[in-house]
Amino acid sequence: MLVPYDPSKGLREFFEDDFFSPLFSSNRKWPRANIRETDNEVIVDMELPGMKADDISVSAKGKMLRIEAETKQEEKEEKEDYYRREFKQGYCQRTVGLPSRVKGAEAEAKDEDGILTVTLPKKEEEKDDGVEIKVEK
Repeated sequence: MLVPYDPSKGLREFFEDDFFSPLFSSNRKWPRANIRETDNEVIVDMELPGMKADDISVSAKGKMLRIEAETKQEEKEEKEDYYRREFKQGYCQRTVGLPSRVKGAEAEAKDEDGILTVTLPKKEEEKDDGVEIKVEK
């Protein structure tokens, strides 16, 4: 089978690789998250490279967790001419559904090496024993 030669295909694939996708672009896959559950808590690990703890906001309600992060470029006088400058300010946010209801007020968050880890204690589920409902004729 003959396949037409596309000279730009290799170059296009090279630049579409995740390494070259900017952290704050509209087509990003960021921030990526891992969500795990134990008997007593839900743990969310989220990639936030280059962010400082002061740049990150975390909130939880019911079965939802919202994480926002914003980095700002410092304004300073440049005495050097840059050939290329890719560091810039940006904003990202992600809301994820959790497998269980959590106690948001008792949650803890820790930022280490570009990974934000949020540990959320689970709320005890209210038991619903069910009720038989009579159908009227």
